[in-house]
Amino acid sequence: MMTGFSEAWILADQLEDLREPYRHNAIAWLETCMQRSLRTPRSDLLSFLEDLHPLIRRNFLHYIACVLEDAGRYFGGSGECHAEVHARDDRGVSPDLL
Repeated sequence: MMTGFSEAWILADQLEDLREPYRHNAIAWLETCMQRSLRTPRSDLLSFLEDLHPLIRRNFLHYIACVLEDAGRYFGGSGECHAEVHARDDRGVSPDLL
């Protein structure tokens, strides 16, 4: 199943963009939210996203993308908007169009 594939990559890239110790703090926070280890961000995020109900996944992606964008802006990284992470539902449809 390819659900969340691109989202997992984008979120993992946002994590990688953070400088230490902020990257470590973001990973620790995500592990708390996910209630599982985040040793390999891309595959672990993908596995987590695939386990979520589509509505919960969409809300999680929106929330986590906002947090990581803010972290990138303030603590390293590009701070550029990754709107594609939270602008689609599991069918690829913008919530604004529903």
